[in-house]
Amino acid sequence: MTDPTPATDINIPPPFEAFERALDLQKSGQLDQAASAYEQAMAERPDHVPSLVNSAVVLRRLGKLEASLRLLYKALEIDPRQPGMWQNLGETLRRLKRLDEAVGAFKRAAQDSNILLAAVSGLALALKEAGQLDEALSAMETLLAKEPGNVAAWAAFSDVLFDAGQDDAAQLALERAIRLKPTSAGHHLRMAFHQSQQGQYQTAEAIYRALLRQGGDSLASVHTGLAQALISQGRLEEAQPLIARAMELDANLIDSHLAHARLHFLAGRLGPGWADYEWRKRHIDFTPPHLSVPLWDGLPLAGRSILLLGEQGAGDTIQFLRYVPMLVAGGGKVFLATSPALAPLLQSMPGLADVVTDGKSLPKTDCYAHLLDLAALFKTELSSIPARVPYLQAPPVPENLIIKAPQGTHLKVGLAFAGNPRHRGDRLRSMAFAKLAPLFGLQGAAFYSLQVGQDLPSEAKPFLDSGLLVDLAPRIGSFADTAALVSQLDLVISVDTALVHLAGALGKPAWVLLPFAPDWRWLLTRQDSPWYPTLTLFRQPRPNDWDGAVRQVFKALQEKLAAQDILTLPSAAKRDDGQPRFTMTLPRSLLKDPGAAFIVKRESHFGGYEYATRAFLDAHLAPSDVVLDIGAHWGVIALSCASRWPGQVRVLAVEADASNAARLNEWAAANGLAHVIETVVAGCADKPGQGRLAAGGNSSMGFSVLPDPKGLLRLVSIDSLLAERPGLRGARGFVKIDVEGMEPEVVAGMKNLLASGQVAAIILERGRGFDAGAPRKNFTRLLAGLTGQGFRLMRFANEQLGGPLIPFVDTEDLCNFIALSPGLTPLPSYPRPPVSRAVAPTQPERARQEGEAKAKRTTNLKSALTSDAGFWADPANLSGLAHERAIAAAPLLPQKGRVLDLGAGQMLLKKHLSPGVDYVACDLVPWTEGTLACDLNQGQFPDGTFDAVALLEVLEFLHDPGKVLAACRKASPSLVLTYRLRDKDKIKERRAQGWFNDFDEKQLRALLEEAGWRIDLFVPTPEAKTTLILAKPLPG
Repeated sequence: MTDPTPATDINIPPPFEAFERALDLQKSGQLDQAASAYEQAMAERPDHVPSLVNSAVVLRRLGKLEASLRLLYKALEIDPRQPGMWQNLGETLRRLKRLDEAVGAFKRAAQDSNILLAAVSGLALALKEAGQLDEALSAMETLLAKEPGNVAAWAAFSDVLFDAGQDDAAQLALERAIRLKPTSAGHHLRMAFHQSQQGQYQTAEAIYRALLRQGGDSLASVHTGLAQALISQGRLEEAQPLIARAMELDANLIDSHLAHARLHFLAGRLGPGWADYEWRKRHIDFTPPHLSVPLWDGLPLAGRSILLLGEQGAGDTIQFLRYVPMLVAGGGKVFLATSPALAPLLQSMPGLADVVTDGKSLPKTDCYAHLLDLAALFKTELSSIPARVPYLQAPPVPENLIIKAPQGTHLKVGLAFAGNPRHRGDRLRSMAFAKLAPLFGLQGAAFYSLQVGQDLPSEAKPFLDSGLLVDLAPRIGSFADTAALVSQLDLVISVDTALVHLAGALGKPAWVLLPFAPDWRWLLTRQDSPWYPTLTLFRQPRPNDWDGAVRQVFKALQEKLAAQDILTLPSAAKRDDGQPRFTMTLPRSLLKDPGAAFIVKRESHFGGYEYATRAFLDAHLAPSDVVLDIGAHWGVIALSCASRWPGQVRVLAVEADASNAARLNEWAAANGLAHVIETVVAGCADKPGQGRLAAGGNSSMGFSVLPDPKGLLRLVSIDSLLAERPGLRGARGFVKIDVEGMEPEVVAGMKNLLASGQVAAIILERGRGFDAGAPRKNFTRLLAGLTGQGFRLMRFANEQLGGPLIPFVDTEDLCNFIALSPGLTPLPSYPRPPVSRAVAPTQPERARQEGEAKAKRTTNLKSALTSDAGFWADPANLSGLAHERAIAAAPLLPQKGRVLDLGAGQMLLKKHLSPGVDYVACDLVPWTEGTLACDLNQGQFPDGTFDAVALLEVLEFLHDPGKVLAACRKASPSLVLTYRLRDKDKIKERRAQGWFNDFDEKQLRALLEEAGWRIDLFVPTPEAKTTLILAKPLPG
């Protein structure tokens, strides 16, 4: 719609020189100069109504709507009888989105029969924008009832009908106008435009060509229209000369420049396209900002601040936010003005200093830029599009947005079939919901409607009622909600809406259904998008052929589902009947995630993920206990605990990553444990607040939580969670904490729980982040605090094999450790996993230590009277000269009877003994099936009697070797041992080897005799670099 006629067309006071000069500038399109001239005219005659009204019209065209409104109100105070002013007032109010007031103004303007058509057309437009389409149509119908022969009214009526989506009625109205005035080129142009907007490009082409043959005053528009019809058919080379001719005929025709931009963009020539795209700012619908700072010139900001202005739709804003990192890299402080729907998502976008929404005061900056201008300012070509994704991050998923897929779902698919109906090209880009119906018959896919802005049609009801489709729209309040939902999906399938831009910016796979004549950014023929690497394009094979596009999607989705190699992973832990306690299903594609592959490998091959921790929990959990799984990841620990006593152990799992939490919820439901496992999507800290996720490499297990007042991740504390759940209070509790370096903060947030005395044990991770600096100090304080409250700190020597718990000393090993309450007595040993291949093929991760650092570690262990768990957890430390020692010792052992091998390792000694020997292996770590697990440094010793005991390179690692030698004397009449005697007082070197004692020959002989042993043989064994000793009991 064009601007209403200036006030000079009505009965006005006489003109004067300043007013006429301003009016000439206005008519020539020099709006800035006209605005200044009207200010001069109003200064000369403040009550001159035409100056006030025309100045208001100019200011409206310049985007200064509030200033325009003030002048119109002033003019109305002077002479409210001028209906032209009411019409202009209505138009300004409409632009300000004060639609109810605009409707009133247009109704008042319609009282003047001289401008009845313009007033009613404005009224209809305001009613349509207010969502009152029926009233808009009624206004036009009333006008036509009064003036059935008004040609312009029929043409305007066709526009209203067309905007209302009543294409057939619009066609009839326009045909009526053409019959009344068949020579009107304007009506034929309108008909061609309507045909193009319905995808009838060949019909439109024929109309345009007929108009070309007729000639006339609208040839520039006809050439442009014909070019657009050809572009829509993919005939770019034919369109180029038509646009050139249009520009020759009218160099200032906005539509021809925008057509030229479209042609360049679709052909992949972005550079020249940006230049023509600047003409969008001259369109009547473009509202220039009223800012006192200059436009950015494209030079590095270097410390300056910039305000980015969103324009057009949300999808355009999302697409061009990719340039924010480039502005920041140039030293800029970046602010963004955008819609309220986008703001919650964008508040946490890295690089944005702040986000303001419509109607809010704008920040003071050094310059500004329209978002869509950034591509030109950065000289973007097809080959230089910044396409690194994701550049937006989905917020943490609140509990009400968690998607729970049915069991057997292989793909979770989000759908949208329509865009914003107010978009000029929406009838071409949107489809009927029913077109998607074939997809719902595909097995293995769960479909979720992300359609917003309109209710699902009645055709969707059978799919909703049967569960084939879930409508998520009622849960969506902003793009942040949509992003949280999309983050949980495997795929988005949508027409060209903001949703596909969001999915692309999040780095999520999306399939885009495109009309035959696509929007400029999708280019022609390509199936991929240079803007978004995770998008795949499915194009109509011919205009309006959505069925053909959906068939392509159906086939591709069918193939994708067929390619989904689903892994069913039974738990390593079994019920009494031998069946797995729980089962997990996941696509094998997830195994690309190192964390996922780690879990699957240990669960399927090595006795279970974190087997020793689960063995501890299995041994001590009782019905009615509560488990707090903080940092649950996939929830393997949660599932293991809940299935120990099904229905009787309650688990509260806290997980910051929404996709992990969704997977846990899915598995809990599939295993019948949903009623005892509650999942909270949040980070855990010392107190409630806000934070954000920091990715940990390329693994879903490596996320860490960082406090951040502006973050979108909810932070909770254990005490705050329990305060909200009185039903969990009073029960004995086990707490598992695996939060990538936040363990001290999480424990600080459970003061009330600790004070209650109801914590049986706390399982924590000693991570690599605690090696140095402030985290190391925090970790040391954590250990001191736990021991100060009476907890004993223990760990397993090998977390995959069980065995005894031994005292924990921080030797910088990456491991779990367990804080045992005074009331919990550990088992002497926890069983080895019941699989033959239980040893993981990788050694434990421990900090690299050399020389003095290794000696210091041994000294610390010596002070704590505990074993070096990290050393004995590494299979590599079982070899060395073990074979040579076994060869030397075997001849001294009996040929039959029971032989106890203390520190048996991988039982190399057994290979060199007589077949008649009853061999009994014992070690700190149960390396092999049948090995007795005990910790000699804690006073444990195997029960029973033996014909001989072998103690090969074990004495060096004992804190009280005399006590162990005495236990051997009680258990056996024969002892064979090896020992590396002290050499020239090299104590530090011995500590670096991990040895706790330093006997020379004289001291060792005395120690053996004190324990009741007589030495029969004491000889060096060079090949084993040790001393071989045979001892028998002393007489008496």
